[in-house]
Amino acid sequence: VEAENRLIAQAGHSTETRFVAVTQAEETTQPPADAKPADAKPADAKPADAKPADAKPADASKPEMAEGAAVPAGELATLARRVTLERLAPVRGFSAKLIALIAVITCTFGNLAAYGQTNIKRLFAYSTIAHAGYMMMAVPAFLVMADLNAESATAAVAGLSIYLFVYMFMNLTVFAIIAFWRNAYRTEQIDDYAGLIRRSPVLTVCFTIALFSLIGLPPLAGFIGKFAVFAPLADGYRLSAASGSPANFLLVVLLIGGLNTAISLFYYLRVVKVMTIDPEPKERRTGELTHPWLQPAYVCLVAAPLLFLIVGWSWLHEWSLEAARRILG
Repeated sequence: VEAENRLIAQAGHSTETRFVAVTQAEETTQPPADAKPADAKPADAKPADAKPADAKPADASKPEMAEGAAVPAGELATLARRVTLERLAPVRGFSAKLIALIAVITCTFGNLAAYGQTNIKRLFAYSTIAHAGYMMMAVPAFLVMADLNAESATAAVAGLSIYLFVYMFMNLTVFAIIAFWRNAYRTEQIDDYAGLIRRSPVLTVCFTIALFSLIGLPPLAGFIGKFAVFAPLADGYRLSAASGSPANFLLVVLLIGGLNTAISLFYYLRVVKVMTIDPEPKERRTGELTHPWLQPAYVCLVAAPLLFLIVGWSWLHEWSLEAARRILG
């Protein structure tokens, strides 16, 4: 056992199984196969108290012998992840700054490109790019906190999971309504959505709820997603400042994320204004939903979490934390 421990320590706690370490320990402690002790007896000589051939060695049942057989797969995977994190430590700071820069550029480009769009599908295509940038903001926070506070780093990964979960329902609502209106009115131009509150009130209300949620306004579910991604940035700066080397770039990312949220407020509210305040165009094509009851029912179903998730989302938070712990080991 002592020889085994020495070998594992010399290997730097590598990801090899303890079975290999035990085998090496046995090879270094056992004599060669052809070596004979000085007082060896003839091969046919048997002591008086000889045991049967199938008898087990006296110490085969000792716990330390069975313990060294092999490492469970779960422990081996955890050890491998820890070794990987340790080896990445020298480049972790550079990686965090690089990903933060990419997140900021992605988010800003997506929002600025969406601002001037007149086609609703193109607007949401660029908006999706912006939301990808928001999601990436959790990664540099995780990299900064990986060595400082394991629980806070886990919360950063969990925040990304929460954002993805909420964003799924927002996108399902928005793109379903866009598809239904395109089939009914044969248009994807934002100006042609004028006055739709009078023709399709249920879909217009659900569309408005999804747009406000995409902005991140409380008490809608989008606020939970934005908070789950932005909070680790503040935590990462606080923990790094307490350690003596503040990660100031995390505050920059947080500030730019807030400014981009303000930019998205303008182009999302422009769509709401067109649908609810502007008069209907005279040349609008007359059309009806192909399934007047089924389509609004589906939209209400996928939009419901955006309204009611704020009431009790602790289960989502716990689920995301547990998933992040299993991923990070």
